[in-house]
Amino acid sequence: MVEEHLDVVDGRDRVVGRRSVADCIRNGLLHRGVVIFLRNKRGDVYLQKRSAIMVWYPGRWSASCTGHVSSGESYLEGALRELKEELGTACELREIGKVQTPKWPCEGGTEWEFDAVFEGQPEEVRFTLNQEVESGKWVSYAQAKRMIEGSPDVFTPDSVLAFREYARYRRVYRR
Repeated sequence: MVEEHLDVVDGRDRVVGRRSVADCIRNGLLHRGVVIFLRNKRGDVYLQKRSAIMVWYPGRWSASCTGHVSSGESYLEGALRELKEELGTACELREIGKVQTPKWPCEGGTEWEFDAVFEGQPEEVRFTLNQEVESGKWVSYAQAKRMIEGSPDVFTPDSVLAFREYARYRRVYRR
């Protein structure tokens, strides 16, 4: 298996280096990630439950899809790749914002990212889940909001933070 490398960025999200995922986490280096919220035609949001085999936040609920942006990729390229890898799907994505996470302790290191937040509406609403995803479900936006705000400790922290950006976007654009 080839070790994934990420672009290390500064506080303005400018590339300043390139390191392995393990080095970024071990040394708390700022890097890039993506968080994607998929909705269906009714406006329901797809949430995924991370597999128990995952190193970071196993068994927690998450946005529809999340992941790191590989070195040399744009945020959009990383998001499209992650959708294909995790859910076996593709769709047009709209970037709705970007958040910088705090420095979160994570498996003997620190996760620290700029996360671009995307929304998309796939044609196919059944997915082919990879080994990173235990399960997933469609829930109404109101139910997703209640779940995330009411029990943030059962969600990945990046998904909780990104959901706030997603909620702001939905309020502005009435989606």
